[in-house]
Amino acid sequence: MSRKQATNPSTPKNPSRAFTLIELLVVISIVALIIGITVPALAAARNLAKDSSSGATINSLVQAVSQFQAAEHRTPGYFSPEEMGDMQNRTRGLSAMQNIILDLVGGPVESSGLSRTAIRVGPTRESQVEVDLSLVNLGEGGKNYLAPNPRSYVLVAGG
Repeated sequence: MSRKQATNPSTPKNPSRAFTLIELLVVISIVALIIGITVPALAAARNLAKDSSSGATINSLVQAVSQFQAAEHRTPGYFSPEEMGDMQNRTRGLSAMQNIILDLVGGPVESSGLSRTAIRVGPTRESQVEVDLSLVNLGEGGKNYLAPNPRSYVLVAGG
């Protein structure tokens, strides 16, 4: 004799195991709320890191200029003010900051051969020097006052 299982008339015969639309909407709204809170916090942290990095770079530049002036008894700048003010420099585009940094990193270091990182810089065609970016900070006599991160070098088209 087999017994039939007793069934409760109030329970459905085939209970569904799916989520309701309201449950899905609640979960999606909770996830959206969490993303809405964390993304601005991450952006603020990224901006704070950039500000800190920029501040450190500026402080090291100020310190390098001070050390250079104390040791060399002149302001930094590889090319003279006359060369920098030449009309050719208007189209060549060597900035005063690039001129200062060139002097602070030890001056130009000519490469021994063709190098992918060697560039020619100068305010005029007559006063150009070749700078090998892979050799920067190895200037003559170790007179490099600034050691920028090589990842921050950006080649600019022109000149």
